[in-house]
Amino acid sequence: MKLIAWNCQGAFRKKAKYIADYKPDIAIISECEHPDRLHFENDTEPPTSYLWFGDNQVKGIGIFSYSGANFELYEGYDPSIRYCIPIRVFGRWNFNLIAIWAMNHADRRLSYIGQIYSAVEKYADFIKPDETVLLGDWNSNKQWDDFARHGNHSQVVAKLAAKGITSVYHAYFQEPFGEETIDTFYLYRKRGKGYHMDYCFVPETWLERLKVCSVGSFDDWSSFSDHSPIFAEFRE
Repeated sequence: MKLIAWNCQGAFRKKAKYIADYKPDIAIISECEHPDRLHFENDTEPPTSYLWFGDNQVKGIGIFSYSGANFELYEGYDPSIRYCIPIRVFGRWNFNLIAIWAMNHADRRLSYIGQIYSAVEKYADFIKPDETVLLGDWNSNKQWDDFARHGNHSQVVAKLAAKGITSVYHAYFQEPFGEETIDTFYLYRKRGKGYHMDYCFVPETWLERLKVCSVGSFDDWSSFSDHSPIFAEFRE
């Protein structure tokens, strides 16, 4: 199974080939236009299924599969938590997914990690220890724990750890939170202004099947977006 999260910084229709070529089972694409605008080039394989959420047709969060997975929105979805989308995934693999593009909020305490903390509280029954993935652009890092939010990064990580859910990147590279050596976001697309802000959290029991975790390089991806994609692949 292949999982990808990428904030494409808009115009996904022009960049989708570089994701489709990996044939991900699940791809979470932030800042993605509405599917009605996704007119792919002839050499770009379209997704087999998708969901999309957004306030306007230009920019939202897309949940795509290129392997035939089916999606069902959780009946307890709260649209005020933007955007942390609880979805049931069916097909070759069956699990719960929270697709994340953590947003700003009029109440600063609820911005970014505050949204994710709210989602972890709201969807506590949905986040099951052996079958839940949280994937996407968190716009957060432990470095900013001191900001006054409704919860902070370390508290969210701890809540997930208590359910046996962990970050693939940190398990694979054996790096502490807040001390990541590979950046996923580059402010103004500048190499020297990098941060680690995109994450893939999975059940710890999945780690024994983990084949590889990687982050797209600045050289390969900075011409497309200020974010690089994060990849995780698991054996069947």
